[in-house]
Amino acid sequence: MVRLIDPMDTHFQISGSGGILSQGEKLPRIDGIIPRIGVQSAGYVLSLIKQMETKGIVCLNTSQSMATARNKLHTLQYLDHAKIPIPRTTYGSFTVPSASLLASVGGAPVIIKTLDGSQGVGVMLAQTPSQAESIMDVLKQSHIEFILQEYVAESKGQDVRCFVIGDRVVAAMSRQGNDGEFRSNLHRGGTASGHLLSDTDREMAIRATKTVGLAVAGVDMIPSDTGMKVIEVNCSPGLEGIENTLNIDIAIQIIDHLESLIRAR
Repeated sequence: MVRLIDPMDTHFQISGSGGILSQGEKLPRIDGIIPRIGVQSAGYVLSLIKQMETKGIVCLNTSQSMATARNKLHTLQYLDHAKIPIPRTTYGSFTVPSASLLASVGGAPVIIKTLDGSQGVGVMLAQTPSQAESIMDVLKQSHIEFILQEYVAESKGQDVRCFVIGDRVVAAMSRQGNDGEFRSNLHRGGTASGHLLSDTDREMAIRATKTVGLAVAGVDMIPSDTGMKVIEVNCSPGLEGIENTLNIDIAIQIIDHLESLIRAR
């Protein structure tokens, strides 16, 4: 039996049997879960997934891998260590002068990203040094952590979303932002079409997913003069856009993969 559970309707007992309750009702035995995580509920949901892991429940993406993927800085650190190409990126404490941070990625234009956020939220393009420093100063004053990333002009508002399940890229689409929009997210009005990956890019998407520790991921890459670069590994990638674009059923493939992991356990 498959059951959809809103994690914010649950609580769990750590001691004793470690039961999980949803709306006051103790849930029956759970063999495996497909976790999805939102921006606001991240802390609690990760704790809930961790609790399930301690009780032997198969979690398609683990709490640790999802925590890593949700932090853009940590994700990039893992990718760089694995020699997976990423844009030039810098991060510093709030006391480092904004001009120094900007210079370390080659100056403006520059991409500024908060460490949390999805669907393009928290991603800004600063065209000039003064604009970049103004944005950084506001973020610092609000104690919002951020990274700076080189602006890859060759991408021209385009990226490629690869949907990875286990050892396979099951779908890939090219996304293009509206005129004047550097973000290609479909939630921001971008358009999409099917994309034929090269063997190199396919292997890069699978390696990026495994490097972060995920079993299911949306890997975003942008074209550059030196080849594709990975910019994000999403642990809760949306299905609607890529399924509608390519007319395929990815959800059933995710379920099949979870069932294979349960059988193996």
